[in-house]
Amino acid sequence: MERRDEDAARRWLAEQGVRQAGEGWVSDGRPEVSLTAGEVAHSWAGDVFAEDLDAADRSCL
Repeated sequence: MERRDEDAARRWLAEQGVRQAGEGWVSDGRPEVSLTAGEVAHSWAGDVFAEDLDAADRSCL
């Protein structure tokens, strides 16, 4: 993944209330629960595709 794609994905996650914390990720809704990158990907993948994005924009996330 290119750096700008990674930055776009992090910005989108931050808008959803998800941020990297230490070696894991946390959600504003449950900040006491540490998530793995895989858990974040599986949890938010459906939301990426549910948004009104074209294929090119979805591929950046």
